[in-house]
Amino acid sequence: MSDARPDVRDIAITRRQMLRLGAAAVGLSACDRFDFSSWVSRGRYDVDARFTASTEELDPPVPPAVPYDDAWSMLIVSDLHCWDGERPATLDRVEAYLEREPVDLVVQLGDLADAGWAGEYETGREALARLGPPFYSAIGNHDLFHDGWVSFRQTFGPSAYALPVGASRLVFMDLGGGTLGGLQRPWLEDQLAIGADHVFVLSHYPMWDSISMGFAQLGSEQEVYDILDLMRRHGVRAHVSGHTHRWASTECDGVRLYTVGALKESAPDPCGLKVSVEGDAVTYTRVPFDGEG
Repeated sequence: MSDARPDVRDIAITRRQMLRLGAAAVGLSACDRFDFSSWVSRGRYDVDARFTASTEELDPPVPPAVPYDDAWSMLIVSDLHCWDGERPATLDRVEAYLEREPVDLVVQLGDLADAGWAGEYETGREALARLGPPFYSAIGNHDLFHDGWVSFRQTFGPSAYALPVGASRLVFMDLGGGTLGGLQRPWLEDQLAIGADHVFVLSHYPMWDSISMGFAQLGSEQEVYDILDLMRRHGVRAHVSGHTHRWASTECDGVRLYTVGALKESAPDPCGLKVSVEGDAVTYTRVPFDGEG
């Protein structure tokens, strides 16, 4: 009998794979109804396939109606983690705020669903509709659980798209799987190269991690710096994200980087970001939804 041992090179794992496995474990620990056998079907999480469907098969959403070309505002929130028929009570505070401080549109930055079930998207859609203004969504990692992408595209449409708002432009990246993929990268550069007075980039995953205090939320640090460089070169005003459930604000080479807190009821820092545009001026305001603001 041979006592030869396997070559360790055959079972080696890359640092990027370890990061992705760790991120997946952390994300799944927050989902009470996760089905592992469904998750391992990687075809459902192929960002290139989602990008192709979003840009070639799906009609883009209708741009929101805003009253003026040079004056408009939006409220950005994230991480509702809706269950089927159960929306977070934090949204009551969002409704009350919008009654006092109306905006032209609402943006939701992913993890609208908790486990990717179809009923969760309908609950989230109804909850966002109750807020009043037109609303648009980015896709998050929880939105890809089970058959989440199928339900997301049926309810909200594309996972990667751009919206003109007056003389400004919103660019939504699909970072639900933690990477841009091969097809979305050149598309992103093309979208940022289109002229606009103000460009805002939106995604679920942040560029800046407020917990580790570094540029390392995505699976590849090189990809993070590539996105940051694209935004710098094309004069992007700000990148806004969710995912960490905590507020963060910093600046990198003239690009503001914001992460909004989660609206999930158990989140430690429920808050959003109001962006107000008036001509050349842009104002950013943190909006707390913890019952104290």
